[in-house]
Amino acid sequence: MKLPTPSAALRLALLCSTALAAPLAAQAQESRSGTVSELVITASRPIAESEAAALRTQKLSDSLVAVAASDSVGRLPDQNIAQAASRLPGVAVERDQGQARYVSLRGAPNYWTTLSFDGINVVSPEGRDARFDSVPSAIASQIIVSKAVTPDMPGETVSGNVNIITRSAFDYPGLKLGAKAGYGVAELGDKPQYEAYGVASNRYDLGDGEVGFVFSASYFQRDMVTDNFETDFERVSQDQRPGNLTRFWAHEAENKLY
Repeated sequence: MKLPTPSAALRLALLCSTALAAPLAAQAQESRSGTVSELVITASRPIAESEAAALRTQKLSDSLVAVAASDSVGRLPDQNIAQAASRLPGVAVERDQGQARYVSLRGAPNYWTTLSFDGINVVSPEGRDARFDSVPSAIASQIIVSKAVTPDMPGETVSGNVNIITRSAFDYPGLKLGAKAGYGVAELGDKPQYEAYGVASNRYDLGDGEVGFVFSASYFQRDMVTDNFETDFERVSQDQRPGNLTRFWAHEAENKLY
């Protein structure tokens, strides 16, 4: 068998490349002369759009705020507003039995933080410290934490305010369905935990305007065992020794097991 010379092999390679390039050029010419002149790809990203709206609210605010969006909260196992707000910068929480209950801003006491729903102040039955753990995170469209006091805030606001923007049917272009379910086991006592919520909203065009409906429901159950010692301290008037103004005595000690 006679092998081709290098010059013959080169000519053969050029002929093959020319033969391959001709159909490709014809195909490209056919594509350029086709009827499709523009291709637009659109997609919906609910989580990204919700976070973008939260960042836009934060940017346009007149004071120093941090905003959490509902879709961001829904991706995390946060059952109440206090737990969800604790993930924002500059926010600390005070826990009871391992669950976030009170919100503190800028290191101030928790009773200097007020709670509002859609800008309307909520008075706590326990005093100035609002119980944030009694508010489920499922009802919030946005959680706006204001860390700078402005004149429109309640008078008892000292360190800041947590404003819960509730869901509205007009927050979405049309039908909106959302659901979440969770299950866990508490290590202390080996007790189960259940969590579920759902939201459905839609808007309808009536000709002269629109009407919207939104339905939301949530359920949360947390079973656990409490086993600890609690000691109540008080100042004793009979203590007249130096330093008695800053000295406290144990008045009562309780072993709580329930």
